[in-house]
Formats: sequence, structure tokens, C-alpha cells
Amino acid sequence: MKRTIVILAFGLILGIFISQFIPPATASMTVVESRISSLESEIINLRFKLNQLETKLRQVSQSVPDSNRPTQHQGPSPTDSYSSVDADHPMFKRLATLVIELKERVNRLEEEILPKE
Repeated sequence: MKRTIVILAFGLILGIFISQFIPPATASMTVVESRISSLESEIINLRFKLNQLETKLRQVSQSVPDSNRPTQHQGPSPTDSYSSVDADHPMFKRLATLVIELKERVNRLEEEILPKE
């Protein structure tokens, strides 16, 4: 009888000790939610920067004299405005880097969240 009580007590103490090192599922969900929130804010920030670049591009294209401007049709399509962006421009390079980094972070997050198949 004493031996059973000692074994149960030892098991209980061992269980409590081990449980201190295993984070609860809610804590890991909080971390995931925090990361998702962080990614969402980065996406909003990237959209804002993209809008700034588009505004600057429109300002630059409006400041070019009419004789130097290529003729444009009625409403430029989105691909027309993006194709005129200089790929060597530092802001464009920075935006491309941010998009790549964001995609890598999303991929890592998906690997952590989604079960391995």
C-alpha cells in the first residue's frame, strides 16, 4: 500500500514537473494569431508603399512634357502603369525585396501551422 502511494506521488510530481515545460495549446495559438496579425500589418504597409509608388509614378509621368510623353489610349490598364516602372529604381527593388521576404515568412508560417502530410 505504501509502495503504491509512493509511486503515485512520484508520478504526480513527475507529471507536474514535465507539464511546466510543455506550453499549452492556447499559448501556441496566441503566438500564431500574433504572427498572423503581424503579417497582416506588413501587407497593409506594403499596400501603402505601393500606393505611394503609384502616386509618385503618376506625378512623374504628369511632369514629363507632352512632346516626350508616349501617346496613351483612353484608360491605361494596370499592366500599362506597372510596365512603365523602372525595375532599377531603388524603391522598386526595395518593394520587391519586401514582397519576397513576406512570401517566405508566410510559407514558414504555413509550414508551422499546417500539419505535415
